[in-house]
Amino acid sequence: MNKFAISRVTWIIVGSAIMFTLICIWFFKSFNKVPVEIPLGYSSEAKRNPFLAAEKFLQKVSIKFESRSDFGLFDELSARDDTSGEQNDSFLGEFDTVLINGSRIGMSTLRRENMKRWIENGGHLVLVATELYEYEFESSRDKFLDEVGLRYYETGSDYDYYEDEGNLTLLNFEDAEQPTEIHFHGTGYIEDTSGDASFIAGPQDVDQFIQYPMGEGLLTVVIDFSIFRNGRIRQHDHAMFLAQLIGNSPKAWLVYNREQPSLLSMMIQHGPLMLISSLALLFLILIGQLWRRGPAKQDTPPVQREIMQHIAAAGEFSFRTDQGNRLLHDLMESIHNRMGQLVFGYQRLTPQKQIIKLSHITGIDKNELAGLWQIENENQDTFVQKVQLIQEIRKHL
Repeated sequence: MNKFAISRVTWIIVGSAIMFTLICIWFFKSFNKVPVEIPLGYSSEAKRNPFLAAEKFLQKVSIKFESRSDFGLFDELSARDDTSGEQNDSFLGEFDTVLINGSRIGMSTLRRENMKRWIENGGHLVLVATELYEYEFESSRDKFLDEVGLRYYETGSDYDYYEDEGNLTLLNFEDAEQPTEIHFHGTGYIEDTSGDASFIAGPQDVDQFIQYPMGEGLLTVVIDFSIFRNGRIRQHDHAMFLAQLIGNSPKAWLVYNREQPSLLSMMIQHGPLMLISSLALLFLILIGQLWRRGPAKQDTPPVQREIMQHIAAAGEFSFRTDQGNRLLHDLMESIHNRMGQLVFGYQRLTPQKQIIKLSHITGIDKNELAGLWQIENENQDTFVQKVQLIQEIRKHL
């Protein structure tokens, strides 16, 4: 019987192994290992620098590139002039290209004049239009573009179709075999009102790229700088467009404007949201205070406690504070003094005879009274019992 059982188990194991082998052969013949690219998102450096891909691209094509966080670049022009004509890459060069990403609101008049003088001496400045032209004031908050004669308007819903990928701006650069295709994003368009623009481009009826010659230099204005950001620079011909803008400049600079809006403008912009949030928070606090927690319950009337309950409570407190032995000693002294008044010679009697006399007068069993002559208390319960017994004795005396 045991031999037949072992053979059956063996056949089960062998059959399972064969089945597993066949499944493995079928699996590896039916499926191939294919590498799959899983996007992990931007690196921490790319998250901090939205133009990191542009910087890497310019380095690859051997174009010097540097970033600055403010407009102080134009304050260094005088320091560059003091170097007696020596080339210094730490200062803005005469024929460099500067790309300003952001608004020029808050730029001082001196910096604005320095910037204009630098362009006229041969520099190339690339700006993004950010401030809308206001008909009421016949100007915008961008004084530099107002002086040039460029206006920036909001497109409105009639021009939403220009956001489609098919509506591209075509630019023809010298020595380029074919037009450069750019897809600008933005909610506005630009317009030259001076008649001094040398090049204007954009989809039909909407200008998105304008260039002005200024002295020996060049000013370029576009409506969107996101084409140079990570993720978009690889689309269409955006990378080529960046290289073509820089051209033969010895070095390119990217200026981040960190000028913060005024506190008043921020309060006006975010005031309604802050007010609504405060009122909602106040409402929730009031609801929380009024919310009933549990059923209503009437206050219970005060209970008259028995004398023995007071004794038990006092005894518990005395025992916990290690005052029980002292209390018992004082109570027993008062009983002995009273017995001395009732029984002549009581103080000279032995403890046994004192117990007998006390039992005879009070009617309490002498076995119960014997525990009073043991001052040490075993626990809280025995202490309370002794106090209660002493109280009973004092009633009879």
